[in-house]
Amino acid sequence: MSQKGDLSKIHFDALLLWLARQKKTGTLKITNQSRSKYILFEKGTIISAYSEFPEDSFRSVIRRMVLLPPNQQAELELEPGTSDVAFAKKVIEKGYVTEREFLEVLKRQNQDIILSLFEWKNGEFILFENQLPESQPISLKIPMTGLLERGVDRARKRRQLSATIPDDAIFGVNDSDFRRKISESDKNPESIRQLFDCLTEPLSLRDIVTETGLTEFEVVVILAKYLEDGKIDVIIPETVEIPEEIRKSLAEAEILHARGRYWEAWTRIRKSVRQIPANTELQALSRKYAGDFKADLQKTIISTDRVPVLIRKVDEALYARFPKESALGFIVSRIDGKSSIKTLSQLLNIQTDKLMLTLYLLVKADIVSLSVPKSPLPEEVARRRQFVRKIWERMEDQSYYEILGVKQNALPGEIKAVYFEMAKQFHPDRRPEDDPEDVTKKLDEIFVKVKEAYQTLSDPERRSAYDEKMNEGETDIELQKSRSKALLQYRVGLKAFQSRNYRTAMEYLRSAIDLDPYEPTYYFKMAELCTRNPRWYRAGVLSCTKAIQLDPEVPEYHAVLGLLYKLEGNFVEAEKEFFTTLQFDPENRTARRELTAMGKQIPEIDQKEDTQYTPIPRKDKPDIQ
Repeated sequence: MSQKGDLSKIHFDALLLWLARQKKTGTLKITNQSRSKYILFEKGTIISAYSEFPEDSFRSVIRRMVLLPPNQQAELELEPGTSDVAFAKKVIEKGYVTEREFLEVLKRQNQDIILSLFEWKNGEFILFENQLPESQPISLKIPMTGLLERGVDRARKRRQLSATIPDDAIFGVNDSDFRRKISESDKNPESIRQLFDCLTEPLSLRDIVTETGLTEFEVVVILAKYLEDGKIDVIIPETVEIPEEIRKSLAEAEILHARGRYWEAWTRIRKSVRQIPANTELQALSRKYAGDFKADLQKTIISTDRVPVLIRKVDEALYARFPKESALGFIVSRIDGKSSIKTLSQLLNIQTDKLMLTLYLLVKADIVSLSVPKSPLPEEVARRRQFVRKIWERMEDQSYYEILGVKQNALPGEIKAVYFEMAKQFHPDRRPEDDPEDVTKKLDEIFVKVKEAYQTLSDPERRSAYDEKMNEGETDIELQKSRSKALLQYRVGLKAFQSRNYRTAMEYLRSAIDLDPYEPTYYFKMAELCTRNPRWYRAGVLSCTKAIQLDPEVPEYHAVLGLLYKLEGNFVEAEKEFFTTLQFDPENRTARRELTAMGKQIPEIDQKEDTQYTPIPRKDKPDIQ
């Protein structure tokens, strides 16, 4: 059963109250501008909401909350498969957002969707009773009372601002120097900088919302403030005759667009829009060309992380065309054929999106090429290689019986049959030639261990001696297993760290420390990981201090502890640790670089001085006097 209506006849707040009092369960769909927003109810309580409008997406909410630096935001948005679900998953996997922050983003997203509906003056709605999505979203149970108060207050403010900000108006900045100062100043909130960044040309209210990812209410409030200050102009759309000169420019833009030169076509249209901002035809054409350019940019630059940048031709003419002292020449001179776009962005200290635009233009000019990412491995090959790696990891702490997969009382004939079967599987003559080097080495080690296990267990005397040795070491089995498991957890965590899956790496390293709490390497690697996220600096200091207590004379431990103190803002302790590093390794580059950056003179150290740390002996090893 469904119930229909229109917001022009019943206010949204009244509709919400009626649904709450009737304790309805189902999905409320409200449509306007050919797009819809949805609210899910369970016995009159709002449990979730989602929307088809771009400003309500998960990534837009993260941008509004300023949870990620611009470089990380651009990097994640560019990766393929950036649906809301995929984007959220990547944000959490890379350790950029904790689970708790993820729930806060979800709550903000849901509240923004619902609050925006209070401003809608019209829109058809339909309630699908007792119908909820098959993939049930996280139930947030948003309280109705506070939501109604905020929504009604917001709708009232929006009505007050409607007189100065018509829905069909076009907005433009009348002072380009002022726009640039606002965009570059760190003192202004991110929302204001985003709005002025997009107003390089006159835009409608809807276009500003889509371009910035801000909510319509936020955009209206900012526009009203700067309209009052006289920094922004309102242009009412009208039918304006297009001069012959601009028509020629439009014809040129059309030819460029047809040839796939989308950036040049869009820039021509933008110039025309600036000259006649009130023309609705030019506004629509500008939106279309902008969309085609952005689509081509994403098609050309698939990933910032995996695609190396190469100069297509290196000759004297290239550097004559782009002198190294120029901005473009500086970028070209740093392209080494190995660096990814993300690496170049960090090296050149240029925002990723600006660097992407520059490289896009260089690609289109046939100066730079982007190597094509390798095609994905067939599923069968990938599964086989993963199987080899798992077998190799397990053999680290397995007995000969476990390696062959037989019981301790297995008969010689059974052991022989199993060995021949495994020899066929892992023999060097039976493996594919295109295996990577790490898989080939692991296969060699597996075959050697299988052969060694068979030779020991097939000889009665050697098997008897091996069994006695196993029985003698039974008391240490649990300890050895714990250590082996810790090592395995550490290796998996290390791989996740190298793949930049910091959240996963954190979990595995913690597990390794729990299993073997007297191994300093695990604490040190945890400290290194903690340098990647400001929220982890304090934990990194504690972890690195523990590593130093276990092994005080490793210079790298002190260097990383110094970095963590510096990142925390504790420069006094950082300086001490860098000097301690130089006592153990006078040539340590990290310590020398950081001390130089801090303006400290590097002393000449001939010998190690006494350290304040006393090593903690392992409980599972005798204390050597």
